[in-house]
Amino acid sequence: MIHAFFCAGIVALAAEAAELPPTFDEICWVESHSPQSLTSATKLKELFEPVEGFEGKFENSSHHEYSLGQMKGLFRLKAAWQPETALRFSHRTYRHRRFFLWRGREGAAFYHHPQFNNTAGWAAYRIFRDDAGKPLPTRWEAVAYDEGRVQQMGMGTHLLLCDGKRLTLTRGGIWVLAVPFEGWPDEVFVDCDAQVISWEFVPCRGMPALPPTPEVVSRIGPGPLDWKVETGEGGSFNRDGPRVVLSAAANKPGGRAIAPLPADAVGRLICFELEQADRGTGVLVADADGNEICRLAVCGDQNRPERAWNLCGPGDNNSNLWIDMKSYPVPFIGEGPIRVGILVGDRAAKFAVSPDGEQWTCYTQVINCSGKMPAQLGVYCVSHQNSARSIALRGVQVRRPKTAPKFAEAPLSEYFRSVLEGPGGTAEKLALIGSAAAMINGYDGGNRDLLAGAVQRVLDDAVAAGEPETFTRTWLSAVGMSCPQRFVHRVRWSTALETEAIALIYRFDWAKLRRLAEILRSWQGTRRFFDDLPEEERPLARLADWIESVLPRQWAMPPRLRGEGGRYRPLLLSPAGKEGFNAMTELLSTIEGKAYREACQIITGPAEPTAIGLTPDPQDPRLFCDYAVAVRGLIERNAELRSVMNVEFSQLASLRLQTAVNNADHDGLADVALQFVGTPAASEARYRLGDQSLSSGRFHEAMGHYRLALRDTAEARQIQGISARMRLAAAMMGVDYGEPVREAVRLGNVEVQPAEFEGIVERMRRRSRPRSGGVTGRAGSVLMKPPAGPLTGRRWGQVEDFASAPKGTLPRELDWAARQMGLFVDSSLLCVSRSNITSWKLGEGRSEWTHPLEHAAGNTSWPMIGPRLVRVENAIFVRRAAKERPDLACFDAANGKLKWSVALNDGLGSDPIAVGRELLVFTVQKVFPQKLQLIFSRVDVATGQIVASQPLMDFLDVWEGELPCQAVQVDDKIVATAGGAVFCCRLDGRLQWVRQQVWIPPRSSEEQPRPWCLQKHDPPAVHESLVAAFQPGMRSVEFLDLVSGRLLGFVITPQIDQVVGFAGNRLVVRAGNELWGIGTDAAQSVVVRPQTERAEKPEAVVASRSGSGASAAGGFRVAWRHAMPQPTEAILPCPSGQVIYIAARRLTEDNAPAIVEAVWVEAVGGQIVARKAIEGLTATNSLFGPMCGADQSLLLLVGSQDQPQQRALWEISEKKAP
Repeated sequence: MIHAFFCAGIVALAAEAAELPPTFDEICWVESHSPQSLTSATKLKELFEPVEGFEGKFENSSHHEYSLGQMKGLFRLKAAWQPETALRFSHRTYRHRRFFLWRGREGAAFYHHPQFNNTAGWAAYRIFRDDAGKPLPTRWEAVAYDEGRVQQMGMGTHLLLCDGKRLTLTRGGIWVLAVPFEGWPDEVFVDCDAQVISWEFVPCRGMPALPPTPEVVSRIGPGPLDWKVETGEGGSFNRDGPRVVLSAAANKPGGRAIAPLPADAVGRLICFELEQADRGTGVLVADADGNEICRLAVCGDQNRPERAWNLCGPGDNNSNLWIDMKSYPVPFIGEGPIRVGILVGDRAAKFAVSPDGEQWTCYTQVINCSGKMPAQLGVYCVSHQNSARSIALRGVQVRRPKTAPKFAEAPLSEYFRSVLEGPGGTAEKLALIGSAAAMINGYDGGNRDLLAGAVQRVLDDAVAAGEPETFTRTWLSAVGMSCPQRFVHRVRWSTALETEAIALIYRFDWAKLRRLAEILRSWQGTRRFFDDLPEEERPLARLADWIESVLPRQWAMPPRLRGEGGRYRPLLLSPAGKEGFNAMTELLSTIEGKAYREACQIITGPAEPTAIGLTPDPQDPRLFCDYAVAVRGLIERNAELRSVMNVEFSQLASLRLQTAVNNADHDGLADVALQFVGTPAASEARYRLGDQSLSSGRFHEAMGHYRLALRDTAEARQIQGISARMRLAAAMMGVDYGEPVREAVRLGNVEVQPAEFEGIVERMRRRSRPRSGGVTGRAGSVLMKPPAGPLTGRRWGQVEDFASAPKGTLPRELDWAARQMGLFVDSSLLCVSRSNITSWKLGEGRSEWTHPLEHAAGNTSWPMIGPRLVRVENAIFVRRAAKERPDLACFDAANGKLKWSVALNDGLGSDPIAVGRELLVFTVQKVFPQKLQLIFSRVDVATGQIVASQPLMDFLDVWEGELPCQAVQVDDKIVATAGGAVFCCRLDGRLQWVRQQVWIPPRSSEEQPRPWCLQKHDPPAVHESLVAAFQPGMRSVEFLDLVSGRLLGFVITPQIDQVVGFAGNRLVVRAGNELWGIGTDAAQSVVVRPQTERAEKPEAVVASRSGSGASAAGGFRVAWRHAMPQPTEAILPCPSGQVIYIAARRLTEDNAPAIVEAVWVEAVGGQIVARKAIEGLTATNSLFGPMCGADQSLLLLVGSQDQPQQRALWEISEKKAP
């Protein structure tokens, strides 16, 4: 009985918790701009009713293809306001809006003035009416202003909330203003002429916190102060306990009374509590010398009885003010205790109002003043008024806004610089900047520039420091700052937004990514729907569309009314198959239930792993793996599963291994290697498969088997034997791999001593060594080291390219012609452009033959991607930009004659890859509608015909039938990037894994903060089992495991242009005219500061700190940055751990000619190893690149900015002694 009662109670509590309305934080950024939320005239009639005696009508209007309701006049809200609800509304209007919320005869009004003083803002009033039921007030009292917050955000969805103590208006999650309000409104009236996008009551718990207000330094009773009184005939000054009263008789001179503040009670916000203030009186503040800073006058309109505040200069006795609520937010004065303040800032003064003496907001009016610190306060009466007048001051608060030293004493630019270069973190600096923003003249464009520059600097520094959620935190702070006119659009937010969004995507933090998307949608608000979005915000709008497009289905945003999110969908269509999904689901269910033995039985069962296909990775939704690869990943990551496999299935693995060995069963060995991952038997099976491939001359395949064998063993002797074999297999391909052996190596039944083994390795490497600096897929094969003597250049001849520049406006620093050329060394030098291919005799520098490549004038396929040559025996194979689509051509290496050319499928997807005597390419096949299929094809070297093919994956067709793919062979695999994806397949075409990269589809230079054309599409860089993947449209470099495709780490680099390659164990990337060295000692992430993005003004604020740039979190980190004299395409990594580049450099600041030099940079620390001037080369208007290495020389193409297609071929080598 008790148990049943307890369970029933739990169920009831759970049901109650489930019915709780959402919190304010959960709904505040929801922008009600979806087709389902649109409010028609019919729906408006259900919500509102016209007020008798006032005009009020509902109409239908339209915008684009959408139908909207329109309200004109005064209306009463039909529904009663319920607790834990909020009124959510979104309008479009250029006229005022008024909301009257009544409880009895008192209430609150929210008044929106869309175009007052070029400022769109809200004001809040305490209101009174003579009779309950009357919709309009008879008396007003100004209590709060929005201080420009809505101006920063722009118009959009608002929330009006009530908690029984106060009414609060927000724009998204940004607090706008609040007024005290006891209980819930009895009646709500709305007066407007607006198109209504949405209007609804929504459930909501909680309220936003009130923003911080300047701290109280002192609370003073004015009576005891040392008053200096100046009055004339009919004037009097009386002290009545804590209060003072200054009076003047009708038609008599006025006067003033002024008193110094206590020395320890000095602040810039002086708040007055008045019991009475007649028209013709006022309050004032003065500096330490008694000089008035400004006055706050009680004024009136001759045609109206109300009083209102007016801020005026020293000695100003004006008491007249035009009062018109429809023209501006009139600062009405109430009847009860009057609370008003004067804020003195940087050569500007404002006045503030408060509903309760605690929360203060400033009116939009600003006047110029001396800006000196208020040290005295006073009251005054204007002379010769028609009626008697008096002012009674009861209390004073001195508040001190938080500022750094020297505020208003030094120029604003210097003050901001002191804040930015001073102590404190991002939050502290933004708080100081925000406090200063409230005390400057925001109508001054120069001040807004300084404010935007300060925010920009804080933003850039936060990005450099790798702080999380940099965009969100900085943006929320900036839009909440008090500034009557917009300044946030002057801040370049794109880089910070990209950085934050990309980091969230890598962490799969979909909740925060959706919140970021909601914030962006709210910021754009109605402006985007009505095509009012400013040009400077359009890049952010496109980024918002992209962010929404990458959200998983369960986190997807409601469809927006206006936007282009569809075009940002990933081009890669899901490659997972049903069989792979089902098989992985079954396996994961057993592992999650800790049934590890059953899981191992599934893995080692009779099903053939290679027949199942691709399956989604259980830990990474952006990765799809071959089932066998996915199983390996599960075993490697799950220690308990790996232990059960080793303990309980090792005997079975050994039995199957022995059977396969005895029967010489190659397939049996492969099954053991696949099904018993992590066991010694699997490692030995891989070991033996590698030996079979090595003895058969399949060296790439042998390297792949040996690499997997190393992952499955921890036995030192086996590791030593596998490493030695990898060194031998690499030598067979002409590559120096690993460290020299120190112990004897057993090859079959023969034991080879270390010296003898190393001799074999050296002979094999010399016989097979490639001579090119750009041909092999491995990182850097340039053998040249800094020479002891000077360098000299020898001109070989001219290389011409008749290709036209790619379409669009290209940045001046882009050497587009060099991107479309290539140099390759074999037995001769081959120079290829989009127009022709030329062979040059090495050592002699003479042209052997030239053959034109078929090229159509104006052909722009594969823009700025140079062809890559391969050679198989006496034939050269190259991708050509033909008339209709790229094709594959074969030339005789001896004379350059064309043997054949062929268009494969619907176009060539990649440059050819030669494996032995075989030719492998990726081709593209159109699959209608608007879909492309990437196909792995094996081509007959004699005819160019496809002899075998394997469809790999499908992509959306956004490039009119083209899908540029850049591929590199690594061991027995090919790794490639295409269409925002990176993938790996075996040499037989079987996919191993596919990863959807964090990729923004390339757009024109006007639409992206970093022009896509500056980013170079090269094959992935590979070092050992580490893949560095990048392609145009990315703002990061991804580091992946070669075997599994698993993400090991990433480096967010918004400025990256190119992955140069690995030099030693450092990845070298290029960003503009900088080289960055990225360390690869662990698997972490780091964000790099975009050093070239700076605010235009002020220079004093935004100058970057010397030496700042990147911040590291360990692991993959930017270890160094090296500034080159100019951007150059002549960059090569060396396997010895250095990077070579050629550029022009000026030695002096005058007009002396620059020199051309070769620079060697150490990849470990970024130090310059050598800098050698090149004799014979001139630097005038020169462009350098591409470049390759040949033994101890460099071969370089040199052009000019006037004619970038025309290049001279130079050989750079050490100058010989005479």
